[in-house]
Amino acid sequence: MGSPSGVRLGCHGAGVNRIMNGEIPKPVSIRKSITNPETGGTLTVIHKKDVIADTLGHVLAIPRNVLAARPQDLFKNTPPELVDMIIDRWRDVPWKGEHVVVRIGHVDPIADWERTKARLKHEGKFTAWHEKIGKVAVLTSSLRAKLSRASFFDPYTHTAIIMRPVLATAMHELGHAQDILGESPIKGLFTKVRREQVASYNAMTHLTNDDERRQAMRVLEPFFASYVGGALQMLGVILGLPVWSKKVTLAEISTSKGSLRISSRAPLAYLGTIAAAYLYAHLPWRKSTFGYVFEGSLSPEVTASKGIQSQESLQPHQVYTATARAK
Repeated sequence: MGSPSGVRLGCHGAGVNRIMNGEIPKPVSIRKSITNPETGGTLTVIHKKDVIADTLGHVLAIPRNVLAARPQDLFKNTPPELVDMIIDRWRDVPWKGEHVVVRIGHVDPIADWERTKARLKHEGKFTAWHEKIGKVAVLTSSLRAKLSRASFFDPYTHTAIIMRPVLATAMHELGHAQDILGESPIKGLFTKVRREQVASYNAMTHLTNDDERRQAMRVLEPFFASYVGGALQMLGVILGLPVWSKKVTLAEISTSKGSLRISSRAPLAYLGTIAAAYLYAHLPWRKSTFGYVFEGSLSPEVTASKGIQSQESLQPHQVYTATARAK
């Protein structure tokens, strides 16, 4: 599928491998949409450059990447290949008839606010408070994404902001969209932690093979553990356990005059939980994650490298043999 500029953006094969390996190609501005024929819900994915996010944002994001044990993401922009990859993996989701926008590598708070205001007016829910508070909230979250390269799904604007150069992050944020805009969104006790788990499960179901899922597992499980670690840290404060809540410095950037100082500090309980999840996610014998049981599928590249046919071309009695050889 080609871009308006004539540049072909692959969503399989080499494109997937480059993103999985952290090799980021030259960014290309592109916009693509797909509409669900049954509900009318749309998914629009937009990739653009953002000068501030791609310069100052990278510097301010250093502590975040160090804390997340993702130093390979330092100073890497989001690749345009993500556009086709997201469209391919989420094309069958109805989105409850809503319009979901994915912004890759950039923010556009004015456009997101205008779209949200139009939706609220159409639903008869728009009030003066929305005009006063809603616009500020959208601007604030967009500024945070730009300056710290944070990725998130905003349920107010139905917009996912993707600033990390890995497929797993985009899949997770759209997993939030599927949950929140689904028929039975998560509610009740421990909503935040449960929603993080459901979003990652949704991501796993839309990835195309277990090679992608293993790569995603190594990104998403440590991030999920950060929410568990945060809860443990809060428990340590409540119970008066100073070791749990003691903070240590992970990264610090300072100028010779001390005019600029960026540091990352986190509680020991929080760090320990992330470290344990990171090690657990890299165990080679894992067969499931976030409740999703791996199906034994391989990417075309891995299948070819092991000298076996794809399972789609095998007879039923050959599938087990091919899977065993791949392991």
